[in-house]
Amino acid sequence: MLALPSAAEPLFMSLSVAFTQPTFQRAIPLAVGAILTMGRRTVTAILRTMGLLAPGDPSTYHRVFSRAAWQREARSR
Repeated sequence: MLALPSAAEPLFMSLSVAFTQPTFQRAIPLAVGAILTMGRRTVTAILRTMGLLAPGDPSTYHRVFSRAAWQREARSR
């Protein structure tokens, strides 16, 4: 997993309950990349910004938004 700054780690870990473990592993680089990406923050642009810090097939990152099951109640807390 991507190493997070110690100040950001509690925020991201509190969001982990809303995702399955594999989806959470994909959501972290997407969130960090969204902060770092200039211009339009599409999944493709985020993956381009993250480069090798986003391992795996790019389609798995697109599925975070299109197919991944999220626990809405856990996210809302």
